[in-house]
Amino acid sequence: MARGEIAIGAVPIGTAYAAILEGAPITIAMPEEGAAAYPFYLGQTASTERSSAATVFVNWLLSTDGQTLAASIGDYPVNSNAPTPTIGDIELPDADSGFLYRATLEESLENLQPDAATWMQIFDYTG
Repeated sequence: MARGEIAIGAVPIGTAYAAILEGAPITIAMPEEGAAAYPFYLGQTASTERSSAATVFVNWLLSTDGQTLAASIGDYPVNSNAPTPTIGDIELPDADSGFLYRATLEESLENLQPDAATWMQIFDYTG
């Protein structure tokens, strides 16, 4: 999408915004009805040789400063002291405003096959 090879795509808003900042000729569309949200997971392996550095990074990422950075590129922060996310000058709706929909694990598993079929049909995906 950022290279102009496809006309439309569903990507994380932070990814789209980063592409725009790099000059990609794309526009972010936010549906009035709301948007689906999903978590990003963070983990640390027990086998790392630099476990102290990894712990420092995890602590920073989850801190107010780290989550403020995440919010500045459109991600919804998990730290309640961080601001509402923005995309440039646009402030996104609050996480608990009703704009975001977060499916439960059970809902996701129940709808996996029909959602995949719908996705393939809408985007004419054959891969």
